[in-house]
Amino acid sequence: EWQENKRKWEESGRPNEEGVQRQPGKKKFVAVLFGYHGGQYQGLQINPGAKTIEAAVEEAMFQGGGIDKLNRRNLKKIRWTRTARTDKGVSASCQVISLKLLIVGNEEAMVEAINRNIDPDIKIFKILPVTKSFHAKNQCTSRTYDYILPSYALQRKSDWHATKLAKEAAAVFPKLDMYRYAMKQVKRLPRHLMKLLLDRTATPPADDDDGEDEMR
Repeated sequence: EWQENKRKWEESGRPNEEGVQRQPGKKKFVAVLFGYHGGQYQGLQINPGAKTIEAAVEEAMFQGGGIDKLNRRNLKKIRWTRTARTDKGVSASCQVISLKLLIVGNEEAMVEAINRNIDPDIKIFKILPVTKSFHAKNQCTSRTYDYILPSYALQRKSDWHATKLAKEAAAVFPKLDMYRYAMKQVKRLPRHLMKLLLDRTATPPADDDDGEDEMR
């Protein structure tokens, strides 16, 4: 009976003992499926003073009525978890977070409410009900990463310096070793893939009339 009265009180939106107005709605444990272009963000995870994906999503949820004012910026209290973290500038076609969300109306209405208040580079796809024990990280069974890099990163050093792109770059940055620069861009690749890149003996690409190197 006490829990039933508490539920009715929370859904009514009446103020608590401190006089803070509670958001109307029903709290549910949910999984949120979303994607984003991370070019202008400093990673996924909330980091004080940094522009992050999670900070934007959390704020949009608050503006859309999904997070109570008392719980704003308190991710532990709403049991916020994520399937994986992404670094600065990295995008995700599908990411999952789980939390205890205030559902105003239904899940579809909450998706629309959050998307109305979120940056165009982020899109909420779906909100699904889950069990109380669901943990986005611990119950993730697999993760898929795609690495996109320019074809010149697959060349031998001797071939690299012979390409038209390297000559043009050297004219602009005469003190920069462009081969080493290219290698730095892929230094975070898995060890076996890095070895493949360093051992590959690709031939240099033919010069194009428009001067653009092929991107793969």
